[in-house]
Parts: sequence; C-alpha cells; structure tokens
Amino acid sequence: MVSERDILCRPVNLAKLYVDSKTFVDKPTAFDAQRVLSDFDALGSQDNITVGAISNFVSNDFRGEGLELEALTLSNFPENPTFLSKIKDPLVKAWSKIVHSYWSDLIRGTNPETLCSNHNGTTGCESSLIPLNHTFVVPGGRFREQYYWDSYWIVRGLLESQLYDIVNSTLQNFMDELETIGFIPNGGRIYYLNRSQPPLFIHVSGS
Repeated sequence: MVSERDILCRPVNLAKLYVDSKTFVDKPTAFDAQRVLSDFDALGSQDNITVGAISNFVSNDFRGEGLELEALTLSNFPENPTFLSKIKDPLVKAWSKIVHSYWSDLIRGTNPETLCSNHNGTTGCESSLIPLNHTFVVPGGRFREQYYWDSYWIVRGLLESQLYDIVNSTLQNFMDELETIGFIPNGGRIYYLNRSQPPLFIHVSGS
C-alpha cells in the first residue's frame, strides 16, 4: 500500500497527530485499501478537513503500530553466559548480567494472527511490515523491526551471550530477503525498500 499510504501521509502529518512521523506509517490498516481510501474521500476536500476528522479517521481505519509483531519468550535462556565469569569486578559483573537480561525484552517474531487478517471480520488490510519467517532482535524503542546495520552489532552481542539460535534466525531472515527482494533493506518496513546499508552480511556471517 505504498501509493495509497503516500496519499494519506501528507494530511496526517500536517495534522500533527504524532510527534514521531514513523508512528503513522507503522500502523496497519483495519480494512482493505479500497475501504480506507473510500473512508478518507468521504471526509471531503483536503483543504477543509479538520484535525479532529483526521484523528477520528486514523482511529477508526488504522490499528496500533507494531501489532504485526509479537514479543517472544526465549527458551533455555543462558542466565550466566561464559563471558560473565571473566569479569572480575563484582559491580561490573552485576551490571553486565542486568544488560544481558535485556535480550529477553527485545526478541520478536511476525505475528500471523494479527498480520492484517480476520480483523473486524475482514481480510486484505495493509501493513508496511516486511514479514519475516524467523525470530529476530529489535533495537528497541521506535525501532520495532529488524534492522540491517544494527544486526551486525546485535549478532556480536548474541554470540557473547551464547544465544546461537537467534544468531542463526537473524542470518536466515537476511538470506530470505536476499532471495525474495534481491538485497537486504535498511529495515523491516516497505518504506526501506529504496535503500540498504553498508554491506555487512558477510561480516555478520563470519562472526
């Protein structure tokens, strides 16, 4: 829904509904594109649409950003990876263990139950998410999908934390993108399909 969402981005951004422009483009629609555009056209001329009308339209025709993803629980999470035993300072070791535990908060997967299907009894809704077949780690905050550059550093951390299955899943996702898209995009959203980042896949694989 690139062209359709482009039509809507301008009035939504001008209405300043969100501080972060990424919020709106990460929202899946509640209905198919034709229904959403029809509802928007029903608001009348863009020159006369009120902020309240746009706000109501977005609330009714779009869902919460990031709903296509789900937080996953890590099985067999290594509470005390080997690298912790090499840290002599007790304060640094305690801090490092806390940081290590944050992996559990950053593991995601594509949620097929909410990936724009069977919502409000309809199918065919639209999302900017590039669905992935395997588990991955997100940078956090507003960056709620897998990113190319970030994953290089993430993989290095995962290896130190002995989370080898997640490393393998990350590489599998990248290989899937190479096969289906032809390159690894900047991040896991369709608005990143016009750019990539430094070619780190070989370095990630060699880690």
